[in-house]
Amino acid sequence: MLILSTVIPNEGIQMKMMKAFPDLNFIYQKEWKGGPLREAEILITYGEDLTEEIIEKAANLKWIMVMSAGMELCHLKPSRNEALW
Repeated sequence: MLILSTVIPNEGIQMKMMKAFPDLNFIYQKEWKGGPLREAEILITYGEDLTEEIIEKAANLKWIMVMSAGMELCHLKPSRNEALW
């Protein structure tokens, strides 16, 4: 399973995640462009960088994880699959 994240934790946390979940493929990057968005099943974000276009490009998307206490930075609702929220 591919997990694509624009939330970039420090290297220590990244190593812990890889050890705890060796069967998962974590990719951390500053923006959605240039990454394997089409293959990603999980997107991790703070919310403000997520657009309907990003969601539509993520053909295998099953889950969106917003790393925030609220959704005020995320001003959209996905049109493809409301179950993602």
